[in-house]
Amino acid sequence: MLKQYYHFLILLLSKNQTYNLDDIEAPKKAGYKFDSWKEEVLENGNTVLTPVYVKAGFDDKTKVIVIIASILVLSVVINIISRRKKRRHE
Repeated sequence: MLKQYYHFLILLLSKNQTYNLDDIEAPKKAGYKFDSWKEEVLENGNTVLTPVYVKAGFDDKTKVIVIIASILVLSVVINIISRRKKRRHE
C-alpha cells in the first residue's frame, strides 16, 4: 500500500499532475485493486498517467481448485477422526 502511494507521488511530481487521493481509494472500496499506471497522450500532446485497476478476487478456475482442495482436506480430516474413534472402541 505504501509502495503504491510512493510510486504515485513520484509520478505525480515528475509529470506535474494532480490526482485526488479519494479517486485512488474509491475503486478499492468497490472491489478493485491497483495494477499499474497507463500513459495516455491527449490531443494537445500532453501526457497523462492514469491508474489501471483490476477486479480483486479469484477467477473461476481458482475457485474450482480451492473447492476441490477444501473437499480433499475435509475428507482427510474426517478419515483421521473416524480412525481415532475406531481405535478407542477396540
